[in-house]
Amino acid sequence: MNLADNPPARQNRLYRIDSTSAEMRLALEFPVAETPSARNPYAGMGLSYDCELHALWLSSVAGSSPGQERGKIFRIDLPTLKLSATLEDVDAFGLASFQSGAQQGLLFGSARSSDLWWQALSASGERIGAKQALLSIAALGPMGNERVRKIEAAADGTLLLYGTPFHFNLAQPAANQPATKYKFAWDQNTQSYRFVDWGK
Repeated sequence: MNLADNPPARQNRLYRIDSTSAEMRLALEFPVAETPSARNPYAGMGLSYDCELHALWLSSVAGSSPGQERGKIFRIDLPTLKLSATLEDVDAFGLASFQSGAQQGLLFGSARSSDLWWQALSASGERIGAKQALLSIAALGPMGNERVRKIEAAADGTLLLYGTPFHFNLAQPAANQPATKYKFAWDQNTQSYRFVDWGK
């Protein structure tokens, strides 16, 4: 992460690249609980497209500290770029929209732990009820404490989670270092996810 070209004060910016001209322009600035600083230089962490809502989901950890979770998950309507906070006081890393039976929802990995969470959503993308812990990759993989940075869901409900170390500092893995892949399958008998295997 280069703080000279991308200072903490500008970490709350989302850019759009024109598909014709390839020009990159500022799309919006999202609100933060506190301006990112050298202590926590991060803001936007995860970004995922929701084809049902024609919207982007954006997670931010701006303003959070070791003892306080002040992050947000935003929903961005793409036609208007209107932004609304769906979840507050949540430090999320990777995220993805997900259909569980007839229920639409959002999966997101915690930036503070190895847990994967589920938030039920209405047809318009509004939060329904409280978030629920779905599974954890704790004590799995090469380190046992990675965070879920990317989520892929198959039609049969199988989840492929990409894990990486993250500790709110600049000592992060190299960009070309492969993420650890964790596979979970849905168990109809227990109505829960079962760990299958992991690898690089």
